[in-house]
Amino acid sequence: MHKAIVKQKEMTDEHLNVVISVTEDAENKNLDEKEIASTVKKALEANLGGAWQVVVGRTFGSSIHHEDNFFAYVFVGKHAYLVWRSS
Repeated sequence: MHKAIVKQKEMTDEHLNVVISVTEDAENKNLDEKEIASTVKKALEANLGGAWQVVVGRTFGSSIHHEDNFFAYVFVGKHAYLVWRSS
């Protein structure tokens, strides 16, 4: 089982625990990156509401706008996960 390493967060611990659980579960399935992103997005929207955006990969750059208190950047296994809720 892969464990999450939180690199940056702007969200409550309760919401972060959901992000960690969802990303760890997705990482442990044998899915490609696009499927992982879709799985994580659906799970976050079901559990936390709103419109979530998810980027999954090994290397990427980003410049995003997110709702206050709804952003996390975590590493799980071989992937980085950038997740945020947008309005």
